[in-house]
Amino acid sequence: MTELAVWACGADACRTGGVAVTTPEHEASVDADAAVRPDGSMVVAHTRPERGATSATGLVRLSLTFCRAPDCGDPRTVTVTRRFPGDTIPRDVLLTPDGRAVVTVTLPKKRGLTVIACDTAACRDPHLATLGADLPLPPERVSVYPTADIAIRADGRPVVLYRETLEEGDGLLLDCLTPTCARHEWIRLPAASAMTVDRSGRVLVAGTPAGGDRLMLTTCRDARCVTSRLTPATWVRDDLAWSVAP
Repeated sequence: MTELAVWACGADACRTGGVAVTTPEHEASVDADAAVRPDGSMVVAHTRPERGATSATGLVRLSLTFCRAPDCGDPRTVTVTRRFPGDTIPRDVLLTPDGRAVVTVTLPKKRGLTVIACDTAACRDPHLATLGADLPLPPERVSVYPTADIAIRADGRPVVLYRETLEEGDGLLLDCLTPTCARHEWIRLPAASAMTVDRSGRVLVAGTPAGGDRLMLTTCRDARCVTSRLTPATWVRDDLAWSVAP
């Protein structure tokens, strides 16, 4: 048996919460990511081998577990799909303003991603959109796992920053035109390391171009983007984080 536990951290210390996920068999690892609502409830996206899967099939089950509180006293699990390839990893999970979970998953050395969007906060009927991506890179620059970071607009539409390399340089912005990403646009960015959405709904992406020495800021609204060069930033590479003032 394998258990995935939750830790709850305050200002001074952390304590063990409850067990969010329990598998009947012992697993070497459980790939997971989590998001927390303002009321302390949370959702955990996780994969584990599908029962009866062999090394030839290598299928995993991707599920969402919902906890009413950090102690996860009464978890509820929704199985999204039982047919993902065995090396699928949840890359990010966020919650929309109305409490719906949005999850991205990627595969190693394979371009594209899957966006999973719950229909409601209860996620009775999740929507899956498997999307290709055109970001040609030399093989030596492609990371083992592409990244797919999510931000959520106030109206619930996700945007995803997709990158195939952990180094500085190009990225793709997946602009979801609907809450489930059923309609979407890809936008290529010259420098993409970190993303956020401001209060007006603008998407802000920062990064340094491959081989460049300046921090660049791209601002996007309605699939139209403008890139500006900022201060010289020879010390900046992938270690960027965003914060937007209230």
